[in-house]
Amino acid sequence: MRWERAIIQQNGAVDSFLGNFLAQSGRRCALIAGAGFDPRTLALPRRLRAHPALDVRMLCLREERLMPQPGLRPIADAHAAELQHMFAGACTVTPVEIFDSGGGVVGGRRVVPLVDEYLNAAETKQPLTDILVDISALSCGIFFPIIAQLLEKIRVEKRRWNLHLFVAENPRIDIRIRGEIMDTVSHIHGYLSKDSLSQTGDHAILWAPVFSENNATQMSRIYDLINQPPAAVDILPIIPFPGLNPRRPDELVEHYRELIGDWQIDPRHFLYAAESDPLDSYRSICEIDQLRADTYRKLGGSSTVLSPLGSKMLSVGLMLAAIERTLRVVYVESLGYEELAVPVPSAAPAPALPVTHVWLAGEIYGGLV
Repeated sequence: MRWERAIIQQNGAVDSFLGNFLAQSGRRCALIAGAGFDPRTLALPRRLRAHPALDVRMLCLREERLMPQPGLRPIADAHAAELQHMFAGACTVTPVEIFDSGGGVVGGRRVVPLVDEYLNAAETKQPLTDILVDISALSCGIFFPIIAQLLEKIRVEKRRWNLHLFVAENPRIDIRIRGEIMDTVSHIHGYLSKDSLSQTGDHAILWAPVFSENNATQMSRIYDLINQPPAAVDILPIIPFPGLNPRRPDELVEHYRELIGDWQIDPRHFLYAAESDPLDSYRSICEIDQLRADTYRKLGGSSTVLSPLGSKMLSVGLMLAAIERTLRVVYVESLGYEELAVPVPSAAPAPALPVTHVWLAGEIYGGLV
């Protein structure tokens, strides 16, 4: 597997990496990150500013949705202002419209050329050595296409970039950020496999949604989309375990007891994946998809559909598996967010949040990734 032995660091090891590697003379870095209301927005940038020798410029993406968000917008504005202060003269704030004028989901298609344009401009005078993507305050509909595009450029155009993914993870924040969802299901840009769902025909389908609190409506809409005869649908719920709250798996099963019964999910088919290690879910999904491909090869084939709902860290694992195995990724986009459910920045001080680094491609792999 492509990232079976990927380099992954957490907490203090991340600070050492920033100071001992990225701050070396001759390294020129570009940081792509969100500039939204999420209290995790500032966690990595503040760590970067603790290393004055680090040469970095920043592209801040402001996700703009249909709801006005009068309570959340001032928080996002304050975050953007602090980022521009920290990276004075080297911070570009760019809005990304998630929806078009007709309400269609276009954020993923729009962000890819924005990132391309920014990186090309940054390299006009001197090549970049390291691309940092901080997904802490980015939605999966945005960071999934960015990572896929950067990996493709490294592979096809032979860009000599080190590609680093960072995330300030806090499952309690993920739970409290609740979206006001739209009525239709969307494919994440860049992750639709060669055959659309309508062309699966007699394929056996495996649907692997991440179980997270308050996502019953999203899951029901996705299930209704993919559960179209004559395809047979197997469901593989992904349960975060082990994790911060050891009782959470039991609570999630109880929370979704009705859906589990309606969909006739066998509890023996739950996939337990470590909440803090994206490589755990990545390895499991790749192995399961390969096993099903071998099993169903002479029976019409098998298709795996992933739905990243909830935990950022588990979403990273799903993303890597989708890239490696060319899997569909479907989700329900949010029109906006419940304002009262979102923690204010003081509820989770940015410097105290644990940060994880996953080295996705570059010199350390000797061209193998």
